[in-house]
Amino acid sequence: MPGVTVKLVSSGAITPHREIPLCALPLRLGRAVRDGICIDDRWVSREHCEIDLEDDTLVIRDLGSKHGTFVNGRAIESAPLSSGDELSLGLTRFIVDGEAEADDSRDGSGAGRVPTWRAHRVPAGARNL
Repeated sequence: MPGVTVKLVSSGAITPHREIPLCALPLRLGRAVRDGICIDDRWVSREHCEIDLEDDTLVIRDLGSKHGTFVNGRAIESAPLSSGDELSLGLTRFIVDGEAEADDSRDGSGAGRVPTWRAHRVPAGARNL
């Protein structure tokens, strides 16, 4: 089955190594999120941002955070995420790490590959961790 396995990998000198698989969307990140990923960073809002799947595109949305959400150094309200992008929340940095699986079903050459995100929606109240 074609798809992409995606995770956020922490980067930076002050951030401990952490890998967060994006296997259940939508996923909220913040300092005090109830159902999502908690980030111990005083510059991160309680409910800072949300990652979701929209039309086979992974998208991040800022949830009105005080210090902003940044993708590749640019402040965003909403933006698509691709493998290799840097996501910054407060002093915490993540790299989007996606592994594509080829869909060679079109013409046998692999041309026109269109990866899709292998993620599923979870019911409200379900835990990501």
